[in-house]
Amino acid sequence: MGWDWTGEPLLVLTAEHFLTVMDRFLSGRLTADQVEEWAENLEQREDVGFASGKEELLDEMLFFLANPSINYGITQESVSRLRQRLLEG
Repeated sequence: MGWDWTGEPLLVLTAEHFLTVMDRFLSGRLTADQVEEWAENLEQREDVGFASGKEELLDEMLFFLANPSINYGITQESVSRLRQRLLEG
């Protein structure tokens, strides 16, 4: 899709999407590089939306995971903290 998407989102990311990716990383089924790639492919896409009521939190988490070099990295500790924050938020 192009960058000037004006229609409804083709994909709406939910907390469950993030929890699935985080759980796979925490269990060793995904590497930090794979998590980063997943997030990079979704970040800033105009045809991707976020679940109602959690837009800001999910957008922030996607930014964090897509940009580990300027954040805290993708580690067991950082992902565990993100996961907990998501469950509380």
